[in-house]
Amino acid sequence: MPRRLRITTLIVGMTLLLVQVDAMVLAIAIPRIAQDFHTNPLYLHLTISLYQLTLAVFIPISGWAADRVGSKRLFVWSCALFLSMSIACALSKDLTSLLLARSVQGASGAFLMAIGRLTVIRMAGSQNLVAAMVWIVTPAAFGFVFGPFLGSLVINFLSWRWIFLINVPVCIAIAVMSSYYFRNLQLKEKVPLDFLGFILLGGFASLLLFTISALPDITRNGFISASLLAASLLCGLAFVGHIRRSPHPLIDLQIFANVGYRLATGVGVLLRMGASSFAFVAPLMLQILLGFDVMTTGVLMGFAAAGGLLSRAVVHPLIKRNGFRRILQIFVVFLGFATLAIGFVWLANWIVIIALVILSGGFFRGLVFTATNTACYADLPVPLVNHGVSFAGLSQQLSNSLAVGVAAAVLHVRQGITGHSVLTGPDFGWLAICTSLFVLVSLPLVWFLPSGMGKR
Repeated sequence: MPRRLRITTLIVGMTLLLVQVDAMVLAIAIPRIAQDFHTNPLYLHLTISLYQLTLAVFIPISGWAADRVGSKRLFVWSCALFLSMSIACALSKDLTSLLLARSVQGASGAFLMAIGRLTVIRMAGSQNLVAAMVWIVTPAAFGFVFGPFLGSLVINFLSWRWIFLINVPVCIAIAVMSSYYFRNLQLKEKVPLDFLGFILLGGFASLLLFTISALPDITRNGFISASLLAASLLCGLAFVGHIRRSPHPLIDLQIFANVGYRLATGVGVLLRMGASSFAFVAPLMLQILLGFDVMTTGVLMGFAAAGGLLSRAVVHPLIKRNGFRRILQIFVVFLGFATLAIGFVWLANWIVIIALVILSGGFFRGLVFTATNTACYADLPVPLVNHGVSFAGLSQQLSNSLAVGVAAAVLHVRQGITGHSVLTGPDFGWLAICTSLFVLVSLPLVWFLPSGMGKR
């Protein structure tokens, strides 16, 4: 792989670390934030799900914006906005101000992630694609290993507000390096922004998340929940109808003519709906249910990231030797059982067993997510890469957001049924059953993946 491409992938990997590790470290701090803001910890799922929602909604327009003003220029601007919103999060006085800052921070993160990936994909070509994707996730994997522990140190000895302030020097470093190594890639043909499509997509995603968040109070606010769901579905149907007629749609439906892309994206959505709530659920279980302190929780969350890092060492040769379909047929099953096991880890009164379960879950999540992410682009024609990257990023982040919302809703409902004021072990057990079913339901789609995917 050329030197410039390798350095560019590492910069993008640092960016993914910056954008994504926030959610993991913030999840560890949720009990502390809830105490400061005098609110139920489950309501703080919005600090993660709203962030991921705006990540999802703004990803589709990032490709258009990059082609209009240049990928390098927009990347640096987005980095500056992310830095500003990190400071705003650190200075927030209540939950409302924190949620507003997190929403804008997520929008800037969407541009950083999508433009970074798009730049690497355009520079790498098909021969270097898998290797480039592995290089992208490597810095993030190391960050996920040490990030939770370092974050727990910051939370324990300083304050949860400092987990946002440490973003400042990282943002500055990324902006400086990207201005030197990135290519200012632009398509010669400029297309107008599908503004109506963007509004309809944002309405669909936002209303769907608010519908899920309102589920725990459905007995008291059933009409509101039903209205939100109906409005979300109307926006979704209107969006599909609009992009079918639009000459310059926000998402080109031709990407779904590619069987591999269509199926790999569907598999990824189901997998993330099942497994992506781990970063939110695990810190709650470790601190509230098992009584671990912040430092121990940070170390144990680092085991999940260590498992993901180990998977990076084997995923590339496994895909080259066996192809995407065979790898996913095997490891999706393992991921389903690992997701189930994490929900019942409270039954083990031995920290070594807890660490091993978390480590194995991180390994299978990392391997399966990397495989599905790469499979989306494996056989996609070059003219559709822009739309393919946008929709894949949209589906991944929206799935992550909804997964956290669903997890919080299930725990809320269980609390309402049992009448307990605090979360109990069976609450997490029922949640694990639900999430593992999402993972295993993706298996039929895996079996229909083209057998030749990943052989190039």
